[in-house]
Amino acid sequence: MNLPKLAAIVAILGTLAAFGSLSYVYSQEKSQRIACVHNQEAMREAMLHYQTQHAGNPPTRMWALWPYFTDPPENFGACPYDHDRLYTFDRETSMPVCPNPEHRIQ
Repeated sequence: MNLPKLAAIVAILGTLAAFGSLSYVYSQEKSQRIACVHNQEAMREAMLHYQTQHAGNPPTRMWALWPYFTDPPENFGACPYDHDRLYTFDRETSMPVCPNPEHRIQ
């Protein structure tokens, strides 16, 4: 095999590897957002059940929602990929919100 053909093959393989790694990073970011949105939706469902049983009042603490989960997430009340960032309550909607703006439900 001569040198120009080998260089072309290496360049093609390098380009394919670069595209593969970029798509992997993009898919990881999307999966993190989807997991966080799923947790927020589950917490919203728990919030609605809580408010139904407590005359429409929101809980004073996030942990009050724990009994309303059939399968609570491992890191309850926190973003699954930013474990140090806890969900907060939006006072207007009385619903939990992720502090990461990329993970918020639109």
